[in-house]
Amino acid sequence: MGKFKGEEVHKGEGKYGPYILYNKKFTSVDRYLKANKKTIEDLTIEDCVKILKYPLKINKEIQVCLGPYGTYIKYGGKNIKIKQNIEYTEEYCLSVIRK
Repeated sequence: MGKFKGEEVHKGEGKYGPYILYNKKFTSVDRYLKANKKTIEDLTIEDCVKILKYPLKINKEIQVCLGPYGTYIKYGGKNIKIKQNIEYTEEYCLSVIRK
């Protein structure tokens, strides 16, 4: 399919639905495909890069993760829903946490 950070990315359909295989790790893409109205055949390397960039480590305590319902902040044992498809800065994450 293509490469991400020097490693091959593969896509496929398995027992539990569509997935991508990267760095010997399987990642489900079922919800991503449904949310973007795509099929596994339509999945591009650009889509894979969007998925594989998570989790984003913002600082020692804050991570932005991609879950089945979109992006969220993981902080202090809590998961906090956040806006989708924006630039996740430390300032933004702290403003959401303080609410």
